[in-house]
Amino acid sequence: MKQSRFSVVERVVAVVWGADSLSPVMTAAFGGFKPCASRQPAALAYRIISESGNACFSLVRNGSEIGRGLDASKLLFALQQDIVVGIQRLRPDLVFVHAAVVQRDGRAFLLAAPSGSGKSTLCWALLHYGFRLMSDELAPVEPETLRIKPFPLAVTLKMRPPQSFPLPPSTLETHRSHYIPIDAMPCAPATEPAPIGAILFVDYASNHSAPALCKLSAAEAAYRLYPNVLNALAHQSMCLDDVIRMTCSVPCWYLASAALEGTAKEVAGLLCAL
Repeated sequence: MKQSRFSVVERVVAVVWGADSLSPVMTAAFGGFKPCASRQPAALAYRIISESGNACFSLVRNGSEIGRGLDASKLLFALQQDIVVGIQRLRPDLVFVHAAVVQRDGRAFLLAAPSGSGKSTLCWALLHYGFRLMSDELAPVEPETLRIKPFPLAVTLKMRPPQSFPLPPSTLETHRSHYIPIDAMPCAPATEPAPIGAILFVDYASNHSAPALCKLSAAEAAYRLYPNVLNALAHQSMCLDDVIRMTCSVPCWYLASAALEGTAKEVAGLLCAL
């Protein structure tokens, strides 16, 4: 049996599997997290059981089956999503925002948006402008300090990006997504928490020939940020105070993104000038 133990926002996650075919999948998806040599019990302990001669799999978490009959693509998606939800339960002290996060010069920049708005694709492009990956999906925020902890899952793209930002050869491709391993990033990922430097609300606009940026007031930014908070019920005032403190503390913009190359260049120039 193979095993991977790693730390996710200071909680131990362990995954055990038997099929050799899953080893590159696990490395690609979770290789960005710090390995954990501690013998303390894992807060989230997963076991992957092969079925039908490794054609499909069952997923067990802490002794309870949470999925069966999963092909490798569905297995990886289910495992990632269960870790995302499980970590929120284990760390109710943190505010979890649905956002990609890149870091530069010690500051973290949030790209907040619902699924399908292009934030992961923009995140991938910004890594080619000297930004470092913190997360492509989840921003764990310390509400007292407004610092973001790294959550370095593989950058996951639903569609191939333009040729100006090609997928590396080691990209793991499934029928669902393209997973870009951490070791294939243009820059080394950020490994330490960083304070929020700015928040961008990403909205892909197919009818735009050029990207458009609009500076937001703190109130409008809070209105846009709040729906992207995933664990509001875990916090006092349903997290409204924390959201308002975030948007009052840093500049916020609405981004109507267009062609990726022009959008990434525009955003990189904006963030580097802050």
